[in-house]
Amino acid sequence: MKTMNEETVIHLYENVHHITHEMLLAAQMKNWEEFYSLGRQCDLEVKTLKSYDSVAKLSGQLLDRKFELIQGILGTDRAIRKITEPWMQQLDGLLKNNSASMKLEYAYNSGAF
Repeated sequence: MKTMNEETVIHLYENVHHITHEMLLAAQMKNWEEFYSLGRQCDLEVKTLKSYDSVAKLSGQLLDRKFELIQGILGTDRAIRKITEPWMQQLDGLLKNNSASMKLEYAYNSGAF
């Protein structure tokens, strides 16, 4: 049974907090390559956290710190979504338009008209 100690728990949450902040900066600068790379790093940290069978129970200041970090991560996630969701909707619209155009062109070029 793998158990994560208190120090490791806080360290992983701090890493996720830092990475998500860097992701926000990358999104603000529209540096999508960096954003994607940071997202992969963040996923690895979260997978590490999830890979343990149990996590040491935190109390006092460490529990407060974990709560602060989670609040910060969630706040940063909201800010990232405000930037990326409109862009993703725009991209989805472009892809749908492109798909419709390709179908029309195929139908036209195949002699269907």
